[in-house]
Amino acid sequence: MKKKFLIKGYNRKNKQAVEIELKAKNKKKAKEIANNKGISVFKIYELQDFKEDELIDFFENFLILLKAKTNIKNIFEIMNYGENKARIELLYQFIKEGYSLSDSLKFIGAAKNPFIEAMLKAGENSGNLENSINNILNYLKMKKYVTDNLKSAMIYPSLIIGASIITILVVLLYIVPAFENLYSIYGDGNIPFITSILITLSHFIRKNTLTIVLISLLIIIIFFNHKKKLADIFISLISRLPGAKKLIYYFLKHQQFELLFILTEGKIKILDAILLLDKIPLASIEKEKIQKISEYLKEGIKLSTAFEKTEFTNSRDINIVKSGESSGNLLESFKLLSLLYKKKIDSTIFLLTKLTEPLFILAVGILVGFILISLYLPLFDMSGILK
Repeated sequence: MKKKFLIKGYNRKNKQAVEIELKAKNKKKAKEIANNKGISVFKIYELQDFKEDELIDFFENFLILLKAKTNIKNIFEIMNYGENKARIELLYQFIKEGYSLSDSLKFIGAAKNPFIEAMLKAGENSGNLENSINNILNYLKMKKYVTDNLKSAMIYPSLIIGASIITILVVLLYIVPAFENLYSIYGDGNIPFITSILITLSHFIRKNTLTIVLISLLIIIIFFNHKKKLADIFISLISRLPGAKKLIYYFLKHQQFELLFILTEGKIKILDAILLLDKIPLASIEKEKIQKISEYLKEGIKLSTAFEKTEFTNSRDINIVKSGESSGNLLESFKLLSLLYKKKIDSTIFLLTKLTEPLFILAVGILVGFILISLYLPLFDMSGILK
């Protein structure tokens, strides 16, 4: 598996100092790749991205120490332990070399998200880093809440589908062949139609097992290499289903208004905040609308009017935003809308779970019933022949 490296060097063609990121098996290979690109390497760093939970843990500890008025040097000395030790050492090394906290965190994968980078830069420029990191934590927890709820909503259907596939494969690979010998009394032309379908399918899977396994592995590889694109396609497809469409809409609106609340609280301009909405999960559904809203804002049109013109949200939400604009308290409007959609998410997931459970049980029952009838129908007829 390839690792990520940051290369600091000198571009021999342009005669300029450069910093590039590249992937390679090890430092030696990374240096060779850089040299082949015409870069003389001065320094090379191995980069390790944070996982979501690690990132939350990092910012929580950082904020606690920052609130305790601990200076940057002592913060990194205290946090320099456990799994994050290598990252913390590298981070502090970048800061000692004169990089800002936002740039240093970006190098180690903690601030590659445009929202996190914007909040850190805003905190550095305003001198209120504590508030910025608190807002980053709120954003990360909101993002985790959305991800965890989406996963929990998919667990039950996934388990049922997985169990059904395994059951079908076991039946077709092992049980059908065992019954097939009993059907020889019929002759090829007398087997019931549904039983012949099951036998044909069993033959096909047994003859092409290796091909099916290889195709499955190829699909898994393609999935992991193109996760983001496939996720966008999947979201666009399931968003057309009535129940799923409503749930995805609630998730999206919760994220958007929560993010607008966090960014507005962090003194980020509305136009910049709107442009950052394009970077959140599920945002691909409304990419064009977000772009159009930003264009309206540049023309001096109010946010509520821009929402109305693009049909970004419903009339209730637009009225709440209008109220916030009138009172000069847009922050509270965003907070209220975020909470309203959070409640909608919880109630919709509960309702969908209650509705899908019996539907999936019914579907599995029909499938099992079809298989049992297909297997035993010839045996019932056989008993009549024997009599």
